Parts: sequence; structure tokens; C-alpha cells
Amino acid sequence: MFDGEKYVTPLYRMDKDGVPELGASGVWLAVGHRRFLLTAAHAIDDGFRWFPQQQGFRKLPDFVFLSTAPQGNRNLDNIDVAIVPLGAVEIAAMHPKHQFVTLAEVAVNLDHHLGDRYEFTGFPYRGATVIHWRRLITQRYVSITDRIATLREYQVRGYSPLAHVLIRYIRRKMLRDGIQITGPEPHGMSGGGIWKIDLLTGDRKLAGIATENPSQYLVGTRIALFLEPLRTIDPTISTLIPKPTDLGVAVARIP
Repeated sequence: MFDGEKYVTPLYRMDKDGVPELGASGVWLAVGHRRFLLTAAHAIDDGFRWFPQQQGFRKLPDFVFLSTAPQGNRNLDNIDVAIVPLGAVEIAAMHPKHQFVTLAEVAVNLDHHLGDRYEFTGFPYRGATVIHWRRLITQRYVSITDRIATLREYQVRGYSPLAHVLIRYIRRKMLRDGIQITGPEPHGMSGGGIWKIDLLTGDRKLAGIATENPSQYLVGTRIALFLEPLRTIDPTISTLIPKPTDLGVAVARIP
């Protein structure tokens, strides 16, 4: 059974009274001897820089690699990449249930096929309750699974399958075990993990990081666009990072 929660953390910011407010998610990643937190750039811009420990919260390091916002407007940044290099202090502060995704668990190449299914994971801000800054009462992990969008849907909405993962998500028509239900609100899942599902085995690999949820869709940035900047951040791990080879996009129906 896949347990994506161990790889994903909620991210908080502190309000004027020092009370933590949930509003984003992040994914722990290991590359060689280095450790990173991946999230959405707009989450960092909005101050979501605190992650929960067993008791209380710890702030992420101040040094963060952010994709450039065109004209200073993050809404125009369609890759929305934030990479936080972690030090020994942050690694030691992680909750013991959390683990780092390794490169062996990453899907650098996607080769989109109609019928492919992806799982978006993270922590919506609805359902989280804090009664004291040292103790977190509830923290609801959510996963949403649906089909990849068609190339036409990508094009109409201004996304590229070379840079993005776009899946359909109509909340009031979500299927679970063949039954139609109303799915969860995804607000707060920005920065969470997107996992490609192997339709034969059910195994998952990290394919991207969630960034937004326009009407009837969920959008994320491909993991390859997070990995590439790591070559500059730390050249000693450059040779470990695979390059994507799916420069073309396959479109075929899976039975």
C-alpha cells in the first residue's frame, strides 16, 4: 500500500499573534548526500516557511531557490518552482514518520498517454486546527486521483505537457471505488506531491509538484523542472540527476 504522507509535509506561516496557519505543502527529496524541500514558489512568497515537528514548529532556511516571476507577478509564473536546501538542523527536526523521496522513486520521463492516472497529495487548510502553537490537533492529509488531460485541454488552458501535469478534477463528480462522491477542496495542497500511477502494479513515482487548481483541473510542475536547478545549486550532485528524454509527447489510448 502506497503511503505518500510520509514524503509530504504541511507548511505553515505565523500570524501576527504567532499562531500557525496552514496554507501549503512540501515534498522531502534526497539527491546523493544533499537533502531538499520542494514546494510552490507562491507558497514561499506568501510566508509558508514553517513545518511541524513532533512538538512545535521549525522555520525553513532563509536561502531558497525560486523561479523568476515575470514582471514581479507570481501569477504569471507558470512553473512556480521553489527549492529549499536543508541543513543538519532542519533534517534533525523532521517528524520521525517523514522520509525523503529518492531519485529511484522519481518519474523524470512521463510520456503522457490518454488514460494515465495521477495522484495529487497534500494538506488542505480546511480540516487543520491548532489550539496552541506547540500542539497541532488535526492535520488532514488528502490524496486525489484522476486522469491526465488531453493535449487539446493542455493547449486551450495554456499549459505544456513538457512542463506541466494537468489532470481533470470535478469535485462533485469524483469517483471513489466506482461510486460518485464530492471530493475534497484542494486549497492548501500547493507544493504537495504528484505521483504517476503504474496501472499494472499500482506503484507510484513522484512526477511533479502541485501548483494550482483552476476550475475542473489540478495543475503541477513536472519534477524535471525542479531537478534541473539542482545542478547549479550543488554541482557535486549534477551527475546523479537524470535528464528527461521524452521531448516528444506520445498520445495513445491505454486499454
